[in-house]
Amino acid sequence: MMNVYSADSSNTVKPLLGSVRLGRHWRGKVLLRFSDPAGLLPRAWSEVSIADWEKAVADPSELFSLSRGAQLLKDGPSSLVVRRQLELGQSQPEVFCKLSRRRNLLRKAIGLFRRTRPSRNWQVSWDLLARGIPTALPVAVLEKRVVGLCLAAIIITDSLLPGKTLERFVREDAPSLPVSLYRRLTTELAELIRRLHEHDFFHRDLKGVNIFVHFGPSSGPRFYLLDLDGCQPDGQGYLKKVKSLGRLARVSLDWPVVRRTDRLRFLKAYLQTPSKGHRAGPANSSPDWKTWWRDIDRQVRLKFPRGVLSDRNNRRTFPENSAY
Repeated sequence: MMNVYSADSSNTVKPLLGSVRLGRHWRGKVLLRFSDPAGLLPRAWSEVSIADWEKAVADPSELFSLSRGAQLLKDGPSSLVVRRQLELGQSQPEVFCKLSRRRNLLRKAIGLFRRTRPSRNWQVSWDLLARGIPTALPVAVLEKRVVGLCLAAIIITDSLLPGKTLERFVREDAPSLPVSLYRRLTTELAELIRRLHEHDFFHRDLKGVNIFVHFGPSSGPRFYLLDLDGCQPDGQGYLKKVKSLGRLARVSLDWPVVRRTDRLRFLKAYLQTPSKGHRAGPANSSPDWKTWWRDIDRQVRLKFPRGVLSDRNNRRTFPENSAY
């Protein structure tokens, strides 16, 4: 069975999707074709068939087998993540496979009845792409259900490599960037977060490892949002936006190249007038940038309650009321 995703009118995202039924109670949705008319992604997704998909993911548990070509990236209490190539007909795309896990027995029991994180991640990814917000292309979501109870769930996304997380990029590449490029990237990152908030999406875990920097062959570095388990549509108020920015500000305290002036430049770019076609956004939620600055500082100090914040690289200290 195939269907066409109904895209938001603000964009022309119209992927061709299909449904697969596999053995051992596995079933799911897969991407058959996506031309990427808006140019959000590093590459389009060439057309594949349902039969190709059913062969490639016939046994979803094999996707994570290290002896079958998977490269382990994460094996934690909340998820198992590998990088591998899929055999999809004539193509062999590189993908990332993420198996969702529950941390304890209570959450496992509740998860039997609730919508899975990979399923939410799949929907949020398409919602963001439809609104022009770049994220990794979701190509499949698979669930194992027995009499309606979900026993396991997997999401597969297209690779964004070559690239690295924002945290690695700032530590390894930013010190050698020309000042003009560094400032432009700071502004582009702020605009990405602003667009996310303009559309009433809230990322609860906005930090350096959940923002990816892709290096294109002909274009400069581009930012992509990752780990959408913590990203949900929500009618956001001022406080939620401040909390989101505060989370990113806290982790950036460990990045030696990021100065106070960079944080101020980032904030002012975030507070610029919303892009054409959008309703009034963050800039109209508070009187001025100084109020945002002070409130973000308070969010930072919820993690560092003492009067002094020390840089782990001994670059500087942040005295009380320093506005992070």
